[in-house]
Amino acid sequence: MFLPLMAVARSVREYFLAAPMELVGYVDETARLDMIDYFNAGQTDRAPMSSRNLRVKLTELTDTTMTLKAGDVQTISLRLLPAKADTVIAVIETMATPALDSKLTIYNKEWKPIPKAWNAPADKEWGKHEASFLLTEYHLEGDTLTLIDNTAQWDEQVAPAVKQLKYVWQPKSVKFKRLK
Repeated sequence: MFLPLMAVARSVREYFLAAPMELVGYVDETARLDMIDYFNAGQTDRAPMSSRNLRVKLTELTDTTMTLKAGDVQTISLRLLPAKADTVIAVIETMATPALDSKLTIYNKEWKPIPKAWNAPADKEWGKHEASFLLTEYHLEGDTLTLIDNTAQWDEQVAPAVKQLKYVWQPKSVKFKRLK
């Protein structure tokens, strides 16, 4: 008798353990296991050293969300998102430059990027400005992605007219769509 195998839902912990080192703060798998154990034991002040000599702390952990802080310079957030009949992993890397500046990449379960899932907005979507580059902080809450212009924190005279852009996750098309 043949019984079909049921798909088992995986937690963000499992994807975190399987992620390439460069996507999770250059922390090896053993240190990642320690981080989860420390967090679950309430020892959030304990943090392993990354291969880049930064202490990496786990600051948030649910079944679908995880946030890491690498020293004072980087925050890495992982969030599982539904997609068609599968799951994708949204990774937001935020660097502490003159102001917080983020990058979002969407990966499949095998940690391969899905380029069509996210394209950062073109400068014209931010309205008129004189900035040669923008510093933009990303926040993902539920299925809503909010981009916040932080350019004024380093030069208020070149800041864009639009201070915030919002996008919503579209599971069927596997991409973020701008909210008007």
